[in-house]
Amino acid sequence: MIDAIEAIDWCSVPGPTDYYRPEAALEGLHDLARARGRTEAASAASHLAAGGIMHDHSGTVVPAAVPAAPLLLQIAQKRTSAAQAAALELVEDALNLHSWPGFARTRGQVRLCCAIADHVHARAPFLAGLGGPSRSLLATAREHWRADIEETCVEGSDTLVFGFLTGSLPGLSREVELGGTGIPKAATSLNLAALNPQCSGSNS
Repeated sequence: MIDAIEAIDWCSVPGPTDYYRPEAALEGLHDLARARGRTEAASAASHLAAGGIMHDHSGTVVPAAVPAAPLLLQIAQKRTSAAQAAALELVEDALNLHSWPGFARTRGQVRLCCAIADHVHARAPFLAGLGGPSRSLLATAREHWRADIEETCVEGSDTLVFGFLTGSLPGLSREVELGGTGIPKAATSLNLAALNPQCSGSNS
């Protein structure tokens, strides 16, 4: 765990000046992985919340939250009690906070919230097994859905898409952002009213 934390060059992760503190990300994760008891867990979490992966005073999340998310979930899996609770709460907070202007996406142009949610979805079976402590996090992550489009078919003014769904589609009809290489240039948005989750592949 410590090796995985130190393997990331936190200084190379972009972030807003004076709000992102790479040393806080490294120190906070390092301390949380070794925390014993509530006091040590709370101290580690405060580093992460004060510029490590988010800036709680401004209510914003920074890009470092994306590589930190799987590490926090691993801490939650290996530790119990205070460290586990702190790790789960930090991931959920990162999902709920707004991103800083100019730092809203990963280098792969994925929204920060969606990238973090992907890590939660990947560990859904483990998190579900925790019961109560992870219920809120799983519910929050399901709101950040993504459809990975594998094939498209243009019929007049309509575009049919086929792929795999992660998370849960919102109930209301709305337009959403499209991105990726397999999408026709004419398609810039997608009407959710035309999507049927049962036909999209999987709904995990």
